Amino acid sequence: MKKDITFFCTDINEYYTLLPISAEAKNRGYCIRFATDMEQKCEIGFYCQHLGYIKNKNCAFSFIMLHDLAQGHDRWPRYWDAEPWADFDIGILPGKQWEDLWHENSSLPQANPRIGVFSFGWPKADSMQNNKSYYNPDRPDKYNLKYNKTLLYAPSWEYGGRQSKLTEITSKLEVNLLLKQPPKVQGDENFIKWYQSLINEENRKVNNMSCDHYRIVNQNENIMNLIPLADLVISEESSVLYEGLMMGVPVLAVKDWLVPDKTPPRLPVVPLENIEKCNEAELSAKIPEILSKPVNRDELANNLGISNLGKSSGLIVDLLECCINENNMDPILSQRLMPHGKEQMRVNFKQLKRVKEKNISYKTSKINMLMSWVIKNTENNNTAIQAIFIANNWKKVGIIGVSSLTQLLCYELEGIDSDVLCIIDEKGLSSIPVIFRGLTIKRYTIQETLSSSILHEADVMIIIEDSFVNEMYEVYAKSYKIPVVPLSDILR
Repeated sequence: MKKDITFFCTDINEYYTLLPISAEAKNRGYCIRFATDMEQKCEIGFYCQHLGYIKNKNCAFSFIMLHDLAQGHDRWPRYWDAEPWADFDIGILPGKQWEDLWHENSSLPQANPRIGVFSFGWPKADSMQNNKSYYNPDRPDKYNLKYNKTLLYAPSWEYGGRQSKLTEITSKLEVNLLLKQPPKVQGDENFIKWYQSLINEENRKVNNMSCDHYRIVNQNENIMNLIPLADLVISEESSVLYEGLMMGVPVLAVKDWLVPDKTPPRLPVVPLENIEKCNEAELSAKIPEILSKPVNRDELANNLGISNLGKSSGLIVDLLECCINENNMDPILSQRLMPHGKEQMRVNFKQLKRVKEKNISYKTSKINMLMSWVIKNTENNNTAIQAIFIANNWKKVGIIGVSSLTQLLCYELEGIDSDVLCIIDEKGLSSIPVIFRGLTIKRYTIQETLSSSILHEADVMIIIEDSFVNEMYEVYAKSYKIPVVPLSDILR
């Protein structure tokens, strides 16, 4: 593998997330580049997007990580339901909180990249942690701040005139106010223009106020340069709340500041209990209350549980070099997270290479998520399920079993050009949705299939539970001439 890395980013926040890793890699002699074309061909690819933006991953080796410490928080703990990582080689998590989320999902194939998941920290914080001068109260002040205490307002979305309201509220307090709107949002052109005009209007309203305690910050400024200036970070649900805690700065989430990413706008979601919360009407009292409390920065940072502060980028590049050299004895591999009850297994780099060479459609066929899980969890690494689906061009797949296992297999079928006929017992029928992760699913009870011609639709039946095999083989294989594949055979 060539020492050539492409870092994919679609906005300035993703760029800042990946920048420390690129600097570390460059120092070690890697050729590095940043790309906005998500389908650009490359040797080694680093991604931190929601998977909806990665339409066609086109690299020989891939890393997937977060761009936001609060990413997908409205779906916690089932983050990997919508963000499957199995089509990547390595996944990177920031720390203990995300480790716990992953362990809750670790039995699902889509939560498991080919080599594994590593909790190596938050690269975005490396430069701050390695430059302790940012804790210095006498640090240079390019904003010419007037008072001793500083607030940082950094929302995920501007909406409802909240910037100008907060400026008015804080004008009665002896505090500085840094106003940092998010970088340009993604979306269609009309939405982007509307949203930016909303921010411009808020800035105009603030500039017309008869107060001088505020400073409007460039939208593209790195938030990690601003948090050290703050004594309190205020937002609704932005990841800056988590980054503030990580850097030992108190944070405050405003519970009734609506988020306009849906119609109608929704209430914010802040799942962490150690984040202070209040309503807008309580801000004038809550801000002085928090600022008057003594602050233990180390305790705030430790409570968030971010791993390897100041060392994250180095560890990630260490891991990359281990994989380039195919050194399965490297001790860094022992830091791979394992599902509860599973012991560490040696990484089989040769097998991984063979799987990639044989499977031309690995980039698009999510059925291979099951294959990657099979590779890591069975002794003989049977990849029959891939060959069966591709070779037979199955378009209508029947799945027979209890609802929880049927639903699990449906995850692995996401993205293939097939319809799914779910055949389960009466009790579990309602738990399988009609539209599930892009698949069209038709649901039937076992009794319905025995008394109708429904099964003429199926090209193949996958039987999840061995207890069904004998009965179902008689019905499907003999009566309807439909191939029957017990899942136990595939995983054997």
